[in-house]
Amino acid sequence: MTTRRRHVGVCAVNGRVYAIGGHDGNVHLNSAEVFDPQTNRWEPLAPMNTWRRGIAVGCLGGPLYAVGGLDDSTCFDTVERYDIEHNTWSTVAPMSTARGGVAVAALKGYLYACGGNDGSSSLNSCERYCPSYDKWTPIAPMNKRRAGASVTVLNNRLFIL
Repeated sequence: MTTRRRHVGVCAVNGRVYAIGGHDGNVHLNSAEVFDPQTNRWEPLAPMNTWRRGIAVGCLGGPLYAVGGLDDSTCFDTVERYDIEHNTWSTVAPMSTARGGVAVAALKGYLYACGGNDGSSSLNSCERYCPSYDKWTPIAPMNKRRAGASVTVLNNRLFIL
C-alpha cells in the first residue's frame, strides 16, 4: 500500500482490493486506495469526509460503504458511500447506534452492521441498511456482545465470529 494502515476497512470488488481509512501509527486516516492485481499497483482514491479507524467496509452491488469507526474521542454512527465509477464519497443515513469495531456484510440487497463498541461498551445490537430508502432498521440482537468481530455470509445467513 502507499500508506501504512492498521484498523483499516477492506473490501474486494470487481477483481480489485480497496483499503479505506485506518490509522498509520500517528494519525487517523480518511484516505483510501485500491490495489489492481493486473498492474500489481496501489492507486490513491478520493478521501472520505471523516478521518477514522476501526471501520468496516461493505459492498452493495457496486458502491462501497464505509461504516462506523472511531477516532481518539468518538465512536461514529456515520456511513459514507463510495462511487467507484466517479471516485466520489457521499454521506448516507447514519446508523441508529455509533459503532467502532463494527462487523459489516451484505446479504440480499441489504447491508448489515453487527456489534461494535459505542464508546462505553461492546454491543450485541445489529441493524440493516436499505439503500432504496436510505434507512437503517434495528434487527434481532446477537446473543453476546462483540466488538472487533468478523462476519461472513453462508447459505443466506450471517455468521458473526
